[in-house]
Amino acid sequence: LANPVQIQQVVLNLVVNGQQAIVESGRPGRIVLRTRHESNRIFLHVEDDGPGISPDLQDRIFEPFFTTKPVGVGTGLGLSIVSGILRQHGGQIQVASTPGAGASFTASFPVSTGAAKSRQRAHEPDDRPPSSRILVAEDEPGVARLIFDVLGAEGHKVDLAVDGAEVIARIKAAEYDLVICDWRMRNLNGPELYRSLGNGNGNGHARERLLLVTSDPTILSSSEFLRETRPACLTKPFLLPELKASVAALLLKRKNGAH
Repeated sequence: LANPVQIQQVVLNLVVNGQQAIVESGRPGRIVLRTRHESNRIFLHVEDDGPGISPDLQDRIFEPFFTTKPVGVGTGLGLSIVSGILRQHGGQIQVASTPGAGASFTASFPVSTGAAKSRQRAHEPDDRPPSSRILVAEDEPGVARLIFDVLGAEGHKVDLAVDGAEVIARIKAAEYDLVICDWRMRNLNGPELYRSLGNGNGNGHARERLLLVTSDPTILSSSEFLRETRPACLTKPFLLPELKASVAALLLKRKNGAH
């Protein structure tokens, strides 16, 4: 009964995390994956022989945007994605590590109760927003991939753009239900995109379909642009439920015709 796309993301992120740890050690390494079934739980173990994780960091590695990697290597999103997916499936993840002796991650899932639970879920209401077409304008690959994967798993069709020129070209060529744009995009920042959408770029009420994302929380209180225009905003680091809620609210607003 698990979501196969999300479980694939769990395995991928845990393996990539181990691979990056081994690269840091500067020597060849090994990643071992094991699965087991015990009582009413299914376990996935992913172990690496990299440099390990210091005890004072082990409680923080699942926080969104927390990373010990150099700039440009990691965004700190991979393990937070894993933790969030596991919680959605009624599972959990734990880490065991000794500095210098590698790390072991253990993800566990509850065993399905079978056909009875399937029938029950079939009659449960689906409160997710209907499938929509969304453009994500983000030049930080890790953040772009996070948003792409999360919204894709929700059933939306998601396109990516990495600079301002591509954003405008895509908006001119297609009708998007929502545009998610980083405040500091290359060649075109969030306010510039907002103004551009009012100058013949984009279709329909494009400005009302814009969600700006910023890593500077002070902008929300200090920006004259925001005080004047009041577009929808989301601040990094954000939790996955916050992203989903913001997207759902804007899509619902559009569905109800509130422009």
